[in-house]
Amino acid sequence: MSHFSVSAAELLQTSNQLSSAVQNVDDIAQSRAGLDSLAESVGSPIVVEAVQSFLGEWSYGLSCLKADAASIADQLGSAGHAYATVDDAISRAAGDIRRVV
Repeated sequence: MSHFSVSAAELLQTSNQLSSAVQNVDDIAQSRAGLDSLAESVGSPIVVEAVQSFLGEWSYGLSCLKADAASIADQLGSAGHAYATVDDAISRAAGDIRRVV
């Protein structure tokens, strides 16, 4: 039988790391303009067309990955906060029960 365990802190840490990676995607995507200019400097319409075609496909794929990663980061963050809320409520309830007993 397998076992899976995760803590609120781990969920929140993973969410933060993934959010940072999403921000790095923006930096990478902005470098596309430089690659377009570099291709144009070669002076060959065939090279320019090939590079622009590649960059167009690459940018589309990158935007899909970015959207998915941002969504997963948000979901992990929400789950982490929910876990923390539940853990806190259980701890408070356990404390209340101990006082009664």
